[in-house]
Amino acid sequence: ICDPSHIAGNHKFIHFIMQKAIDLNYDGYIVESHIDPENAITDSAQQITAEKLSEIIQSIQSKTTSTKTKELEDLLTDLRRRIDNYDEKIIQALIERMETAFKIGEYKKVENVTVLQQERWSEIIESRLNWAQGSKLSEKFITRLLELIHIESIRIQAGGLDEQMKNTK
Repeated sequence: ICDPSHIAGNHKFIHFIMQKAIDLNYDGYIVESHIDPENAITDSAQQITAEKLSEIIQSIQSKTTSTKTKELEDLLTDLRRRIDNYDEKIIQALIERMETAFKIGEYKKVENVTVLQQERWSEIIESRLNWAQGSKLSEKFITRLLELIHIESIRIQAGGLDEQMKNTK
């Protein structure tokens, strides 16, 4: 349920917010109305008349009124399955990547090498940004994604080292 009167704080934005609520699949609204909004004792700026509310409701456009609803739903279902498949592959690739990071951590421990290798990290950022060039993926997105992967990789490498430390005591 959306409360456009309080969200907007001003009657001028109620229609816009109600339309956005419908676009986001909200189930209903709570709208302040008054027979004389200007003379309402409280919240007068956000109230509308019942007639204005009726006009707004009639003008709201539902995005599910397409005549191709079944076709669209089938298409979206297929595309969502494809996304699910890609996500599963991404997760599996991350699992394998982190297993490799763990092995790297084990070798670093044996060789007494620090977990964070700044030169390697710079190389990763540069090469992965190059790989993504020409795609619709933003540099900011790729960088943030790589940072998250890197943080997890360091955690796993350091965790592997911590496990080894516990086992040697």
